[in-house]
Amino acid sequence: MITFVSGGSFLVDGFVINATPVGDGVPERAAFELTPTERADFRRVRIATTGLIGAIAVSGINDDRPSMSIIEARVSCSDTSLLTSSLLECVRGSALEHAQLAFSSFRTNSVGRNLHVVELQDVRHIDILNNAFQASSMDSSSRIVVANSPLVFNAIANSIAIRSASNSYAGVFELGEVGSIVLVNNATQGWSAATVWLFENSDTLGALTARNNHFYETGTPAMAAFATRFNRSTVTTYTSTGAAEFNACSMQCQDVGGNFAGDPLFTGPEQADFLVSGASPLVDAGVDPGPYVRIPGVGFSFSGTRPQGGLFDVGAYELEF
Repeated sequence: MITFVSGGSFLVDGFVINATPVGDGVPERAAFELTPTERADFRRVRIATTGLIGAIAVSGINDDRPSMSIIEARVSCSDTSLLTSSLLECVRGSALEHAQLAFSSFRTNSVGRNLHVVELQDVRHIDILNNAFQASSMDSSSRIVVANSPLVFNAIANSIAIRSASNSYAGVFELGEVGSIVLVNNATQGWSAATVWLFENSDTLGALTARNNHFYETGTPAMAAFATRFNRSTVTTYTSTGAAEFNACSMQCQDVGGNFAGDPLFTGPEQADFLVSGASPLVDAGVDPGPYVRIPGVGFSFSGTRPQGGLFDVGAYELEF
């Protein structure tokens, strides 16, 4: 475990770490724990943890709100037995100005605990671009991204595989008290009894842009919803069970359309292998994200530049011609 407190900026580049705590370890700890005053940048790192601890934790302190970036990383968190802690958080950020996750792979597997692949609390601006996410909890629930109180939440061109126990909930994007939500060209496959692709719980619902996202659920009984948005101030819940209903969104929706379902034909989603063939419905099904977000890198994918063939593919991989 590597801990730095009250430094200026930290750059972790090309680092490889494997962490396995002795016994139960200490819940809610991480292999890297940083409390910078300015920035924490993880680039080209390989981090694999087994047991109670997560991989990366970055937090602000006092009036300092640093930024965190994870770029071109490979992060894995898992446990191998039913442990005493109830939650495994692989990446955690709190009291930050900006969090950026891009061109990285995040894999989490748990035998008996709830999973949060990424948890961001009190982070003002969040950009999640072109990542591969895989989460599987054999005896509990899974969530990909949990974020509370962001002013801006952007998720662009991510590929996602999520599995929860047969009697447990799965959530892809779980947001609270968010100002603006932009979701473009994300691809998701789930194997859970009840999966919600977008869950929002706020006093005031955020302004939503959701273009050309994909969601496919194959669990039993597959009680899936494209979106569930709960407005606490009016005690009103809006639920869209399918793509057509979601595309007809009328609650704080700026631009919602082109979202769809169907088997994505990923090569091996449960191993975070999201390559697709020409038969996949994700090919040429996306939109140019440039008009919706200003994030460097929207013209690239894991497999090369995009678009190929004139149109953008949905997900983290662009089929090359």
